[in-house]
Amino acid sequence: MTQNPSPSTATLLVGVEPDQSPTVLNAVAPLAAQLQARVVCVHVHTGRFITQRLPENLAEASPAISGSAHPDEQEVPFPQGLRDHLAEVFDPLQVSWEAREVEGDPAKALAQLAEELDANMIVVGTRRKGWRNRMEQFIDGSIAVSLSHRQGRPVLVVPQVANEAGRLPWEG
Repeated sequence: MTQNPSPSTATLLVGVEPDQSPTVLNAVAPLAAQLQARVVCVHVHTGRFITQRLPENLAEASPAISGSAHPDEQEVPFPQGLRDHLAEVFDPLQVSWEAREVEGDPAKALAQLAEELDANMIVVGTRRKGWRNRMEQFIDGSIAVSLSHRQGRPVLVVPQVANEAGRLPWEG
C-alpha cells in the first residue's frame, strides 16, 4: 500500500531481507500505526557497490567481486516474496509503506537513503545466531553498530532471537 505521505508524516526506514525473522516487522508495524508513519522497507543488494554519484542522483556501480556482473545487467528487483510478506504485515494495519531495492554496503546505503528521505528513524534487526552469521559479522561488521556510530539519526535495533525463556523481550 503505497500512498503519497503528507510533508509532516514521520518516516521509518527499515532494513529487510527475505529470510529475516518476523520480529523486526512485528515490532515496526504497530509502532508505525501508532505514529501514523510511513514505512520505507529497504532491501540492500550487496553484490554491487556504488562507486560514484552522478548528477540527477544517478549512480555508477561496480560488482562486489570482479567479473560477477555483466555490464548490461538489469537492476535487481525487490524480491517478490518479501514484497508479498510486507503487504501481509502492513496492509491490515493500514500502514502506508513502500519497498525499495538499493545496492552497496548495507549501513552506508541505509544511512544515505535515510538522509535523502529525511527519515525519523532507521530500524534494523540483530544478526541471527549461527557460525555463518558470526563470520559475516566478523568480516563485514555490524550494520547496527556502524549506523549508530556513523550517522545522526536514531537507530532501533530489534532482536531477532528469543531469550533463554524462549520469549522476545517485549513478550509477556
